[in-house]
Amino acid sequence: MNRTLVNMLVDIAAGVLFLAMILTGFLLRFPLPPGTNQSLALWGLTRHQWGSVHFWISLAFLATLVLHVALHWQWVVSVVGKRILRSGNPKPGMIKPAVVTVLALAGLLGGFAWLTYAGRYEIQSPHAAPTPGDVRRLLQDNCLGCHGGDRPAAGFHAERREDYFRADSPLVVPGDGAASPLIEIVSGRRPDMRQAAVHKLTDAQVEQLREWINAGAQWPE
Repeated sequence: MNRTLVNMLVDIAAGVLFLAMILTGFLLRFPLPPGTNQSLALWGLTRHQWGSVHFWISLAFLATLVLHVALHWQWVVSVVGKRILRSGNPKPGMIKPAVVTVLALAGLLGGFAWLTYAGRYEIQSPHAAPTPGDVRRLLQDNCLGCHGGDRPAAGFHAERREDYFRADSPLVVPGDGAASPLIEIVSGRRPDMRQAAVHKLTDAQVEQLREWINAGAQWPE
């Protein structure tokens, strides 16, 4: 087959594939933006499936570029020899420029692959706010031993809503954990209180109660 015709066909294929990359990239960015894989589809394909199409088109485009370079390899090594290796020979040898070119490309691709894996990390899931059920279990596990039953300590019952939201001196101020005395008590910041150390919870448990209060302190029914 005529070399000029082959070059033309390869260039046409590269142009078509490059256009297809642009179009599928447009689909993934605008009609099917990130986060729509479970809710949208286009022409029978989800965003994830269009991502696979985009990948294979990109791979085919890369293959045409490799073929294009192979068809013009003599020109490539000639330029590398004259411009980079500064060879005084008007027709530099093929081996050394070819080795330099291949090593440079391999180093570039290998370095990019290494950077992608080295820079990869897990995204931490947002911390879920505690539910009223979580708060109930926390109170049952840590407070009912003393503040439960028919004769709760200090007359405070850990499962009675009215004991937390008293009109005169509430322990819980919905929406404001900083102003809620309950947080001071379970944090151990009330040394003047009798058996203060017994009431101290772990930092994680205190934070759970604080988040519950800041979220409105919905009482577990």
